[in-house]
Amino acid sequence: MPHPPRIAIIGGGPAGLTAALILHRGGHRVSVYEGESSGQQRTQGGTLDLHEDSGQVALQRAGLLEAFRAVARHEGQEARVGDPWSGAITAGGFGPEGSMDKPEIDRGDLRQLLLDALPADAVQWGHCLSAMEPADAGRHSLRFANGVQAEADIVIGADGAWSKVRAALSACQPLPTGITFFEGWIAQPAADIAAMVGQGSLFCFGGEEALFVQRNSGDRFCVYAALKRPSDWLDAQITQQGMRA
Repeated sequence: MPHPPRIAIIGGGPAGLTAALILHRGGHRVSVYEGESSGQQRTQGGTLDLHEDSGQVALQRAGLLEAFRAVARHEGQEARVGDPWSGAITAGGFGPEGSMDKPEIDRGDLRQLLLDALPADAVQWGHCLSAMEPADAGRHSLRFANGVQAEADIVIGADGAWSKVRAALSACQPLPTGITFFEGWIAQPAADIAAMVGQGSLFCFGGEEALFVQRNSGDRFCVYAALKRPSDWLDAQITQQGMRA
């Protein structure tokens, strides 16, 4: 294996970019391949809490801990529980004021912090991995949907539940748990909704249904509706609504 080895990271989400930045700071040659056309192609989902003994350790190694602390929301750690029948809200705490045990940050903000710290050419956008195969001298051949081919000495899979990289290590495939989440957003929440949610998250569990609401930056709310239903029922509903499965 050449020194330094050529390292390919499949997936440009928070995990893949954090790994890339840590390796880059260590002097390694790293290329990140991401299927999205740019960092602004879509919203990145709701807010993340990064704990001081895990996510913050990774950001410290990446040299971004102070930058993270400057934009993270300590108040976002507040958790409330709603009663699905009475509507009563029970407010929870979030540790001593000023503590940094697990503050929240928008996924998009975290991703941008990481992108800004990497060289401009470190991320290859529009590269969706189609297959990974063995190559000469222990290397790995990468084929992308856009027709590009590349080789790497080390491949790191950060490409999510349907990872193409995982297939090189295991025949295991994701299986439905029977619980499906639907994501929605409230760009300008009404005052009564904002008062219910508070500064962090609101959780409401009602048997086989649940609702989770997260306050994000800019006072936008990310709403997750979770349903426990058979797969065939969900497939029929999705098809009827013209949604993508």
